Amino acid sequence: MIDPLQHLWPAVEAVSPVFARAAVVRWPAGAKDQLVAANLLKPQGSATRIRCPECGQTHVAKPVPRKQPDGSVRFYIPCPQHLRAEVKERDIQQWAANIEGLVHALAGTMALNGKPKALAGDRVWRCGRWTEQDVMRDVLFARGLRRKDALQFRRAITGAHTPIVLVGHEAPDDDFWQGSVPPILRLSEVATLADGNLAIDGAQALGLIRATEVQNASAKKREGQKQRESVRRVLKQEIKSLVTEDNLVAAYKKYGSYNKAVDGLAAEGVGTNRSAIERAVKKQGGAKAVMRRDDSESVVRTVSSRRRDTPIKKRD
Repeated sequence: MIDPLQHLWPAVEAVSPVFARAAVVRWPAGAKDQLVAANLLKPQGSATRIRCPECGQTHVAKPVPRKQPDGSVRFYIPCPQHLRAEVKERDIQQWAANIEGLVHALAGTMALNGKPKALAGDRVWRCGRWTEQDVMRDVLFARGLRRKDALQFRRAITGAHTPIVLVGHEAPDDDFWQGSVPPILRLSEVATLADGNLAIDGAQALGLIRATEVQNASAKKREGQKQRESVRRVLKQEIKSLVTEDNLVAAYKKYGSYNKAVDGLAAEGVGTNRSAIERAVKKQGGAKAVMRRDDSESVVRTVSSRRRDTPIKKRD
């Protein structure tokens, strides 16, 4: 037998968590009553449009109330075949998933601390706090996290204290979180209706939570390793750049040509190529400028050395 809760989860994720009677009557016998008794389903007014019960439900129309002489009210819809068709009051009755009732039921069955509180309308609720292995966590219930407007509710979840997220049966993709993915429990997988009350498979829930934490820890470790490798690559490139800046031009001056500089540096244990040396030389003004500067420095050194070495004659 299908658990009555399995009929509830699609509505929990819907924009409007409402069931028409036409949907409810297709449920197994007693399913609706069990959900109502558990405070997970509640009456939700009357339908504004309903299929015609007289002509094979080929069209829909708005029920119109008509007060009877005895004071009772009967409902009719216009029908092209029968002019008007009567619909029973029960046929226009609607039912809705009781989101607040579900949140309180989750808080009770998980024995959470604190009072349930809506964090973002009827989309994100804090059910309470749960402590396991001396770690305190906010247990949240969220719905509609795969809708187009879901991003505006992300902060209400990620801003909670080490959150555990409960959803009906739809969880967002991992990139929705822009960081570590919190443990997410699909109630369609861990919740049942037992003896008229909502029940959570604690062992399965805890296993899913710990599995997520292991995945997050592994992902964090991999990310840290990637960052360290990236730093090493940058440093290696910087060191290579420093060698190019400081030594390639000097090698060109020393050996007198690009090809000879490549061979000379190779003999010294420095691997490079002609293009790298050419770039370094061009960066300092080109071959002529480099060699002219080298000659100029030599001339200056020679003249200054001569001046220091020549004794100064004393005047008579």
